[in-house]
Amino acid sequence: MRVAAFITLAFGLSWGLWYGVSPLIDRSLWVALMAAYMFGPLGAALVTAAIFDRGSVGAALATRFRLNGWWLVAWLAAPALIFAAVAVAQHLPGASAQPFLAGLETSIRESGRALPPEMTAKVPPLPVLVLIAMGAGILPNAIAAFGEEAGWRGYLWSQARGWGFWRASLFVGLAWGLWHAPLIAAGHNYGAAYDGHPWAGIAMMTAFCIALSPLMGLLRDRAGSVFPAAICHGTINAVATIGALLVAGGASPLLTAMSGAAGVAAAAGAALIVAFLRPNRAPLG
Repeated sequence: MRVAAFITLAFGLSWGLWYGVSPLIDRSLWVALMAAYMFGPLGAALVTAAIFDRGSVGAALATRFRLNGWWLVAWLAAPALIFAAVAVAQHLPGASAQPFLAGLETSIRESGRALPPEMTAKVPPLPVLVLIAMGAGILPNAIAAFGEEAGWRGYLWSQARGWGFWRASLFVGLAWGLWHAPLIAAGHNYGAAYDGHPWAGIAMMTAFCIALSPLMGLLRDRAGSVFPAAICHGTINAVATIGALLVAGGASPLLTAMSGAAGVAAAAGAALIVAFLRPNRAPLG
């Protein structure tokens, strides 16, 4: 009952917001709407926990602020995952490696602008940019990611964990991926060129979320808190922006995007590492 109620609310709040508001506003405002969309799972978790888990809402959402080494693992795992995906993407059909600055110039040029020469000299080295992105992964990105993670790795994981680690990972990853469907159908992650072919993008995003789910579940279990999952999620989003600029060409963003086949391969590799860490042992909280 709890699981059905949560999923109904999470999808209903986010999908209702998207389909109710996106047709009424300019596309340039969709980024802000997407940020609001991310808080649907949090709202669903709070409502469901208030109804079914009175007096233990914090425990149901796993909002314990208990620092341990897994918080650092969560933060460092994000860039490792992204650069693994970059390494895969650079070897896919039609793709190749390119310097970050070349990727940045191409991206700006495709937007109809140009990077002034004086600005080129001011772009920090790649390692510095990665560190800046990792900092943004904690604040503000992790705050937005918490809107999702409080639902997926907080409330839903708490309910599904009794099914066993791998079953819970599959179920939560499936729900997490499908929840993105309206955004993917609108062209998010795989480019506007795929607006007319949303099903392939939705399927790829769902595969990516399922592949990433074991790592996120392990972080939730070993840390005993949902916050490291939010940090990892937020840092992945931040560093992926840089990673995408290191790949030139490619037959399709469904292959080379960080949430494309390259990212699925990297996340599947992380899941293999998770398997060696005995994830079925009891979580901390």
